[in-house]
Amino acid sequence: LNLILYGPPGTGKTYNTVNKALEIIDGKAPKERKEAKKCYDALLKEGRIVFTTFHQSMSYEDFVEGIKPITNDDGTVVYEVRDGIFKKLCDVAKKDAANNYVLIIDEINRGNVSQIFGELITLLEDDKRLGTDNEITVNLPYSSAMNRNAEPFGVPKNLYIIGTMNTA
Repeated sequence: LNLILYGPPGTGKTYNTVNKALEIIDGKAPKERKEAKKCYDALLKEGRIVFTTFHQSMSYEDFVEGIKPITNDDGTVVYEVRDGIFKKLCDVAKKDAANNYVLIIDEINRGNVSQIFGELITLLEDDKRLGTDNEITVNLPYSSAMNRNAEPFGVPKNLYIIGTMNTA
């Protein structure tokens, strides 16, 4: 469920995420790069593959959930809990358990992984996913604070994570 491609710069880590993602979703990747990229782009558009890049400014609030300012039509500012990249994809994958989903995190080591994932780092383990014997769910801090009836959060079994890590 979790895969890290690592190596020095320019060795094809990001390039190879295309084929790895297609193998996870379709069981195989087309041999021709042009066809593989076409399939990949279609799955990106469908939302079955999500690509992001970690960087020093990436935060838990961007990745999981956070409070964001929203300007209403009348110009007033209100604050709402907004889902981040990871939580949005988890929610979609939970609703569509028959299909696999892939999150590609390019340059995973450039972000502060413990800060970005927060309490969810444990939930990524194969045996801690939803529907497993050792399933673990957590109450997310922002959504739980804003809604006492918020459902506990867990990571579905059909969400795969591919990270790339530069060793230089």
